[in-house]
Amino acid sequence: MLRDDVSEATKKGRHWGRGGAISFCRLRLDMLGLSGEEESVFSPLASTYYAAAHFAASKLRWFHPSILLWGVRFLWDFHQAKYWIERHKRVAGLGAMSAGALDVYAAIHERSGDIARMLGCRRRAETEYAETRTALFEMGKRSLSDNDRALLLIRDAHLIFRTGGLTKAYYAEVEFREALTLANRVPVVTKIRILRRYGEFLEEAGTLGDAELRLQSAYQLAVDSGNPDQAEKARRPLARVRRKRKRASWLRS
Repeated sequence: MLRDDVSEATKKGRHWGRGGAISFCRLRLDMLGLSGEEESVFSPLASTYYAAAHFAASKLRWFHPSILLWGVRFLWDFHQAKYWIERHKRVAGLGAMSAGALDVYAAIHERSGDIARMLGCRRRAETEYAETRTALFEMGKRSLSDNDRALLLIRDAHLIFRTGGLTKAYYAEVEFREALTLANRVPVVTKIRILRRYGEFLEEAGTLGDAELRLQSAYQLAVDSGNPDQAEKARRPLARVRRKRKRASWLRS
């Protein structure tokens, strides 16, 4: 019951406060702690905090009065996500973690690497990407569902694009296209993620027209499926790509 409450609250973008996804997950942790089974909640709790951090990041606006609020929310929730997934790793070890837990571990370290890279901390970024690669390798050894396989592909594609050589864009796109072949066999939220991550990749690769198409598809699917959390996460990169296309069109005219 509480697991469904967490999922529904996350989908609706209700991450914080009473009745929010984090509070439901914390309650579940307390309940299972009484029976000594709290370990099973470490990864879901990390995932819930990570979803909240990602949502907060999508709300950040430079020179807007709310930037401090959303910035603090992002930093705190991301710190908590990393704490709980690392705690899961310490207790269980990567080899005993489920495919879902490994995906959460890879996602958090991938984002840590992106942040370090953005800040110019090259060595830290390499360390975080190495952790991501280790988790994806372990995940790839498992017998995966279509959903887990799709998540593995989009994470690996992102990692290739961040750390690969001259052919990185080609091999990353190969993996994104393979993930797309699974899009109609996975839950809607995963399909949205595939489209959004592919769109973000195409933006960085400079293919803005295709990027807008993928991001628009992700945004519209999120709206149509009643998922404001994913809609907000797709809206910002979509708006950014449209600004870039408009600016490029203006410069050509």
